[in-house]
Amino acid sequence: MKKCTNAQNIKDFFGSFDSICYVKSENAFAFAFDYANFKTRLKGRKTDWVVYSGDRRLVFDAKSKSEKEIFPTRILLDALAMQKIP
Repeated sequence: MKKCTNAQNIKDFFGSFDSICYVKSENAFAFAFDYANFKTRLKGRKTDWVVYSGDRRLVFDAKSKSEKEIFPTRILLDALAMQKIP
């Protein structure tokens, strides 16, 4: 995501996913992908994954030099709502 600085880079990044969908029963977005479709140094036998946005995440806030709690599903739903996407 560090290279997602313009519309084309963002489109390319999200276009690399096999699917992105909302799973109502999980109240989460599911991101299906193959690591082979991304430029990464991570190597392993398993490359196909599905990750979910449902749980809270802790991220480091450089300004306050502390961890900050975020909720990815809420952030995604709010962003879609701002674009009037149900």
